[in-house]
Amino acid sequence: MEHPNYTFQDLTARARRGDVTVLPRLRHEIHEHLVRVARQTLDGGTGRSPMQKQILATARQLARYARPGQEMNRERLAWRVASCLSETMIERLTSSLSSSQTMEETVRL
Repeated sequence: MEHPNYTFQDLTARARRGDVTVLPRLRHEIHEHLVRVARQTLDGGTGRSPMQKQILATARQLARYARPGQEMNRERLAWRVASCLSETMIERLTSSLSSSQTMEETVRL
């Protein structure tokens, strides 16, 4: 099924209104953007903005849970950081959804 050509702003507005059908696409859009930002931030190693600081904090937390002696490569770490942060963003956007709407979205995935 073809998806309408919604902008990021359209997707977030629809998610805030409780349209759970846009959540998979919104999650994908956020994740793709955050992977790029995470790569740049991890390469720079310093965080000036709140988002960069959150990326570095999340990366440190993920590194703590890595298997001993097995360091995550940069690309995998950027992907994992983006996954964690995109889920947090989706949760914040949808926090006002009723539990039945949230359950409906979960079942569709």
